[in-house]
Amino acid sequence: LSKREIEILEHVMGGKTNQAIADQLGLSPLTVKNHVQNILKKLKVKTRGHAVASGFRLGLLKPSGELAEN
Repeated sequence: LSKREIEILEHVMGGKTNQAIADQLGLSPLTVKNHVQNILKKLKVKTRGHAVASGFRLGLLKPSGELAEN
């Protein structure tokens, strides 16, 4: 995932809606939706929850919401 996609995934982990993520990051909701769709495709999952679980499994996310060290 790109740096931006990981950032979006962190917000998804926090349970935020696309609109809330867009507002916080200064993006349009459609841009956030596109990022989320790309995340789902890249992680080969169908739901936001599965994307977060995959993010943990792959070491992209930490429980605290901080970026994992790569």
